[in-house]
Amino acid sequence: MPPTALEDLISLMDEDVDLVVGSHNEVRIGMHPHLEKPNIIEGREIPERFREYDSVVWWPWGKLFRAGIILDNNLSYDTNITFGEDHIFNLLYGKYIKGKVVVTDKIVYNYHYIRGGLCSKYYPDMNALQKYVYIEIENFFGGHGSTPYPIRQRYSGAYLKGLVDYYAAWLKFGDAVQKIKESFDMYSDITDEDTLKEFFTSEEYAYIEKGDFAAFTKLYIKNNPRKTTVRKYRRFVRRALERGQKVFLKRK
Repeated sequence: MPPTALEDLISLMDEDVDLVVGSHNEVRIGMHPHLEKPNIIEGREIPERFREYDSVVWWPWGKLFRAGIILDNNLSYDTNITFGEDHIFNLLYGKYIKGKVVVTDKIVYNYHYIRGGLCSKYYPDMNALQKYVYIEIENFFGGHGSTPYPIRQRYSGAYLKGLVDYYAAWLKFGDAVQKIKESFDMYSDITDEDTLKEFFTSEEYAYIEKGDFAAFTKLYIKNNPRKTTVRKYRRFVRRALERGQKVFLKRK
């Protein structure tokens, strides 16, 4: 945490504020600021402005929580999973916010990307983990039937498409095809035709309908090189640079 982090967070925590969300530096080989857009969300507005709230609560650090909300409602982390549990906690916390959520562009955290850490390793069951988080989003609204359709469509489609990106970028082609098919099967109960047509091209959708996931994956990679091929290449280069950096530091 930067020296003034707590001071900056506390300066924004007033009696009518229940959560302060700060900005952070992404520390890889260099340091790059990730600045949030300053914003204020009233607690009663969170369901209607859910996407704004959700976009800034994917992680637990860089925030100031009101302890009373956590203690009075016995809130704790879901220990059934090891990926996304922080996101789920923040969704749960949001259900009890009565005051304001204040988002600031002040940097209050330096996030170091550690090779081999929980957020940088490969998860074979990422599709199940993401669906687990999606179900908790529905639970935020009181379950599947109470969740507005635009929210269901947006998140189920985005999570499914993200899984295609994820497996295509991490795995060899044949393995990626198998995991992508598995993901579509797993998400069949929370996605519909309109959602698939919204997130995939008409040609991609045609292959999905046929169940030809080899052709679908090949076309998707061709249509989305930055999210698949380039992402895989960048990870390879980053690993090489990090290995070189470690050797250099040892020699020094």
